[in-house]
Amino acid sequence: MHEADGHRANQCKTLNQVQRIEKLDGLRGIFSLLVVFYHLPSTYFGHQVFQNFFFKTSYCFVDFFFVLSGFVLSYRYDSFKNTSSIVDFVKKRFIRLFPLLAFSSIVYFLYEIVLQTLMPGLFPKNFIPQADFSISSSFLSLIDTLFFANSTPLFGDSMGMNYPSWSISSEMISYLIFALFGVLFKGFSKKLLQFALVIGSLLFLYSLGNYFQTGSFGFVRGIVGFFSGCLLFSVGKTDFKIPNFFQWLILPFLMLFVYEIHGIPKDEWNFLNHLSVPMFFSGLIFLILHSQGIVSAFLETKPIQYLGKISYSVYLNHALILGILPKGISLIFNPLGSLFSQLVLISIILMILILYSHFTFNWIEIKTANFLKKKILH
Repeated sequence: MHEADGHRANQCKTLNQVQRIEKLDGLRGIFSLLVVFYHLPSTYFGHQVFQNFFFKTSYCFVDFFFVLSGFVLSYRYDSFKNTSSIVDFVKKRFIRLFPLLAFSSIVYFLYEIVLQTLMPGLFPKNFIPQADFSISSSFLSLIDTLFFANSTPLFGDSMGMNYPSWSISSEMISYLIFALFGVLFKGFSKKLLQFALVIGSLLFLYSLGNYFQTGSFGFVRGIVGFFSGCLLFSVGKTDFKIPNFFQWLILPFLMLFVYEIHGIPKDEWNFLNHLSVPMFFSGLIFLILHSQGIVSAFLETKPIQYLGKISYSVYLNHALILGILPKGISLIFNPLGSLFSQLVLISIILMILILYSHFTFNWIEIKTANFLKKKILH
């Protein structure tokens, strides 16, 4: 018994329980900002500094979120005893995701209504999901989002209300499958089924000709990343150590990976190209978990840790901020053609986004979640 406890303690020491995973939260925070840079409207950020291949391909970092989510939940929920444990798990994940999803989607819905009915033509339509606006279509998109269906073809092929929220739908669907697998299968059979699901989902994406699905089949993309993270957990909990100097290679390899995605037309991707996405992010997580170098030290700094803490808010808030601020500021400070003016603009946007996300993290994510826990969890 003591020997088993000691073995478990060694595993916890290898992962360092919370601290090692918090290190990855810092990376989540950085990647959430890179997704913001991907969505910068070229109308106001036309300088080549903002139009380089790295920022224009930063949509791929959403897949890191999927892999990390699968890894972390496998760490926290290795198995489920019965149906009751599944229900508790789903309740907890709902409480974690839904308050901010509902708030940000409703605010975005109101923004869209005001934009199209009271101020048509004043703000750009870059971020309006529907080509032909109507209140009914916007309301349908809102329902699509609130029911976690906007990564499926259930209500259509749009990304729903507040377009980054499609990935939250993907997460929830992966959670449900994860819980079902956890109660029905154990040990090797569960891992084998997870592996088969990843390969089958990759083959499906390959048949579609585009790995980076969003609205219609984004949930399949989420499944690939999430269950790759689950499989990584089986390897990641070993005592394997990687020399710290390998962390110096993270940035150049990250640049090469993004350049590969950027450079190969999506209709020319082969199966190995598709496989490279979850494999790369799994490898990145494994390297950071099992080494303690310059990147780890940076990710553990307080500002980056806080950015990781509010990253969910940053991710779901940024579409609204980008829909309003660039045009509003450009009306006051015109023109915005120089690099300096665009750097000032992005600085203002990031500052307001982080402040707003600080508010939604504390008042929507935390306080609403605490309220729901008292009402829903027994």
